[in-house]
Amino acid sequence: MQGLTLDAETVAVTVSPVSEVVAREAFIAGGQHAAAAASYDACFSREAAGAGKNLLGGVLYDYYTTLYYCSKGGKIATAKWTRQTGQVRFPGWYYDGKVTDQIDFSARNIGGFTQFKFHAGPVSQLPIQNAYPCLRTRVNSSGGVSTSSSCSV
Repeated sequence: MQGLTLDAETVAVTVSPVSEVVAREAFIAGGQHAAAAASYDACFSREAAGAGKNLLGGVLYDYYTTLYYCSKGGKIATAKWTRQTGQVRFPGWYYDGKVTDQIDFSARNIGGFTQFKFHAGPVSQLPIQNAYPCLRTRVNSSGGVSTSSSCSV
């Protein structure tokens, strides 16, 4: 049972500029007009990852988000989630999908989170344990970034 029981969550962030073409294509694919997407000065991605671990330190499940944002004139012009998913790493745990997400941005800052749902136990019966982990990403126009497990912007 110790191998199945959730003990701790860990969260990490990877900061990476993306190619202008990739970022602009992501915004165009999301419905933004090509001329508007081409007007940004720079675009970036912020990838965050979390994991639930058991009492023995083994990973039960992990989850990911990728946030794209672009700036213009030193201010954040637009932001968008492009990847929000999870996967199980231990038998008996199941990924139930994304519960909710929120993104809020001003000219200088972006705050956003995604909440996921996992459960342990038989698929056809009541779960033994539920987990609702969150990944929160905050970035600012000067490049500062932080990530936590908070379910708030």
